[in-house]
Amino acid sequence: MEQKTFIHHSLSKLHTFGFNHHATRLYVISRLSALEACIQDGLDAPMVLGSGSNIVFTGDYTGHILKNELKGKQVIETQDAYLVTVASGEIWHDFVVWTLTQGIAGLENLAFIPGTVGAAPVQNIGAYGVDLSQFCKSVTYVDLTSGARSTLDQQACRFGYRDSVFKHDLKNQTFIESVTLKLPKKWRPNLTYGTLKHLVSSSDPWEIYHHVGAIRRQKLPDVTALGNAGSFFKNPIISKSHLKKIQQNFPEIPCYPNDHETCKVAAGWIIEACQFKQKTIGRIQVYDKQALVLVNLGDGCSQDLMQLVRLIQQMAWKKFSIQLDPEVRFYAQQSEWTIHDVCN
Repeated sequence: MEQKTFIHHSLSKLHTFGFNHHATRLYVISRLSALEACIQDGLDAPMVLGSGSNIVFTGDYTGHILKNELKGKQVIETQDAYLVTVASGEIWHDFVVWTLTQGIAGLENLAFIPGTVGAAPVQNIGAYGVDLSQFCKSVTYVDLTSGARSTLDQQACRFGYRDSVFKHDLKNQTFIESVTLKLPKKWRPNLTYGTLKHLVSSSDPWEIYHHVGAIRRQKLPDVTALGNAGSFFKNPIISKSHLKKIQQNFPEIPCYPNDHETCKVAAGWIIEACQFKQKTIGRIQVYDKQALVLVNLGDGCSQDLMQLVRLIQQMAWKKFSIQLDPEVRFYAQQSEWTIHDVCN
């Protein structure tokens, strides 16, 4: 099979912040045979790229990039559930719509999340009271060094809040091939999230889908108009004793139970309380409708983004003694970088 390879390829349309950096060498993976060929060629620590909706290129990428364009879906019906296996290069939102049109409910709360299916288990994507881990049966991946295929069940994926084994033991070592989800036939709507609570329990999946879309359009910018990566920071998890200290001066801080010792607080509220809403550096701005989102107003640069991120982190720590960790991942030169690496 002919291998699609691009040299010195612009990355501006391959990540949603749209910064004008370049890739030294980019390979398009539309079939597993193309991936096998790349592995046989012995590519050194290649980066796997989906739709680029949860990453930032902070400079030119001089390593190898594998652009995931694997496609395909398969459904196996059991007595009580649908087992849906979907290729990692499929667009997540399009896949959610497809399941609903097939009469398979369960993923409607996760509609409109940008990115590919392959990124979903890495991040353990979640929204409006639902996480991918609730439905993930298994993840099949290819080892980028040996070419060996392996399948991890739900437990082995070690899912956590925006976390999985693919961010730790298997970080930058795998190419996720497909994800298998188990969607129960006996559908129960999840209306636990605040703005969904007013919907009646008899709501159908499409009603929830459209409501989720309306909520997201109110809060999140259209990526085709304003470059962004969605929620930039994770909602921090703090101790309940820490929360009580904050509540002495800020009783209105939004918080949600996590476990018996900790709780989750809203990163967007923290940024807004630091008076950073619409804070702008160069052409990078804290979005006026949702402080958790940072946007490229047009012709912005990654250096200004990093400066704004660092200022937000410093102010959050100074005012609340809370560390805001990015949900977004950073790439430059030949590898993934931490926020500390980028800002120093």
